Amino acid sequence: MGYLVFDIESLPSQEISPEMLEAFAETIKTRNIKDQAKIDEKINKKLGTDKDMCQVCTFVGYAHTKETVIKRVLQWPPLDEYEVVSGAWDFIKHAYNQKVPLVTFGGNGFDLPVLYTAAMRLDIPVSRSMYESITYRYENDRHYDLMRSLTGEIHPVTGKNLDFYLGLYKLGSKTPGMDGSLVYPAWKNGEYKLISDYCEQDVEMTGKLFERVEPWIRKANDTSDEKVVIDEADQKALDEAPWEDAK
Repeated sequence: MGYLVFDIESLPSQEISPEMLEAFAETIKTRNIKDQAKIDEKINKKLGTDKDMCQVCTFVGYAHTKETVIKRVLQWPPLDEYEVVSGAWDFIKHAYNQKVPLVTFGGNGFDLPVLYTAAMRLDIPVSRSMYESITYRYENDRHYDLMRSLTGEIHPVTGKNLDFYLGLYKLGSKTPGMDGSLVYPAWKNGEYKLISDYCEQDVEMTGKLFERVEPWIRKANDTSDEKVVIDEADQKALDEAPWEDAK
C-alpha cells in the first residue's frame, strides 16, 4: 500500500518575550536541582515540546508509491519556519486528497498538534475537517500512528520508544549519538544538516516498522475489505503533484 511517513523536529521558540519565558519557566518543577545548566536544560526541553512554546525547525516526509519514494526535506535555516510549516502541510494535503494514509510514531500526540498550532500562529490555512480526520483519537485508515497502535497511548510510554520497537522486531537501530534533546544545541551551533539527517533516519526507520507491522494494525483498523491502494490514476496525480525535494 502507498503511504506518507513523516517526522518533525522542534526547538524552544525564538520569538517569545522574556516575560513569557519567565512565566512559563515558573510552571516547570525543578525540584532540588541546583545546577543552573541542568535547570536551563530541563526548561528548554519542555519549551521545545510544548505546542504553544516551540517552533518547527525540520520536516521530513517520504511518500511511498508503487514504484518510488518521493522525499521532501525542509530545514530552517536555510528556509524560515513559515516555509517549513507551509511545505509540510502542502505535502500532507496532497497525500490526504489522494487517500494516501499518513504514518508516524507519535504524530497524534506531538507532530500534528505542533504543526497545526504553528499553522495558526503563522497564518497558514489548514482544513479543520482534514486535521480532525487525521488526528482522530482512535486508529483509522487516514493516519497510522505507530505509537498509538503498538503502545495503546498517544503520548510516550517509558521505555517504549521507536528504538525499542525497532529492536523488538529485529529491524536494526538508529545511529547512536543523536536524539531529540540534542536538536536545540545542534541548532544553536549551526549543525542544521545533522538535524535533518537525524530526522530523515527517524522517517526511514518508522517506515520500516510500519511495513513490518502493517498487516496486523491494518487488520485491526479495517471496517471493510476495502484497501487503500494507489491505482494508475492516483499514481499520475502523485507524479504531477508539486512534491519536489526542498533542501
